[in-house]
Amino acid sequence: MKNKQLYQEKALKVIKDSLSHGQLSLFVGAGVSQSPVSGVPGWGGLASRVLELAWPKDKFDPVKEVLNNKGPLKSMRLARLRLKEEFPVAVQTALYEKDPQPTEAGKAIARLQGIKEICCFNFDDMLESAFASTSRRCKSVEPCQKIPKDGDVLIYHPHGYIPRTAEPEELRSKKPEQAIIFSEDDYHLFYGKPYSWATLIQLKLLLSTDVLFVGFSLRDPNTLRLLDLIKEMGIPQQRMALLPDPKAGSVKIPPDEAELLIATEIALIESSGVIPYFYDRHEDVPKILDSLKS
Repeated sequence: MKNKQLYQEKALKVIKDSLSHGQLSLFVGAGVSQSPVSGVPGWGGLASRVLELAWPKDKFDPVKEVLNNKGPLKSMRLARLRLKEEFPVAVQTALYEKDPQPTEAGKAIARLQGIKEICCFNFDDMLESAFASTSRRCKSVEPCQKIPKDGDVLIYHPHGYIPRTAEPEELRSKKPEQAIIFSEDDYHLFYGKPYSWATLIQLKLLLSTDVLFVGFSLRDPNTLRLLDLIKEMGIPQQRMALLPDPKAGSVKIPPDEAELLIATEIALIESSGVIPYFYDRHEDVPKILDSLKS
């Protein structure tokens, strides 16, 4: 695929150059926490487990029936109303009850030298665990916390943070602005504050560093809004993204149609000022990240 290969080469060149000059930051999404063997539940699985924890077994089936077609955002809205301050405790239980382990993508990120700041949109601690597994130091930064300046890799959590080591009382006593963004009303509140800490952290990185998106679908409305803003401002910093091939998993299609599909995806992504690198399998991501060191 001519277009695909050209953009792979283009993205790699920019990423390697930025990394070598210490100018690269990462925006990390769910694809870095989840894998078939990591043990971290997917979005829907996590929501279902929280619902099970929110209702006694004898009352859960009718509730599940009602919420089954509502989606995680609406169901978590109801779960938060029911659980109140116990909501983050239930989320913590659902996240870590299978003792999840770092993904290969997470460990590859931890091995990258030259990265100083990471914006992680997951509220689990899988990236921190990946750093621990490689004996590298990092520091988690929650919404509205003071930003440390001690040289450790900083991992910002704009959607909140629930580490497995947090005590229940610590989770119950978090400030409202540190609550995880997991339910429909959370997102409404989040998008209604254009100058929130979460938005300002993203802008800080987008304005001052080149950014590589990893495990990130580029579908978050707030992030897309910021990308459009940065592009309109003519900011010279570069944005790149590792993304799954849009035709992966689909039935075999003729080469000319496949080329058109890739070209269309490239046009859409470039319209937000991002250079795409399309990979064939999710298992390729750690190899791509490791190749950046050479």
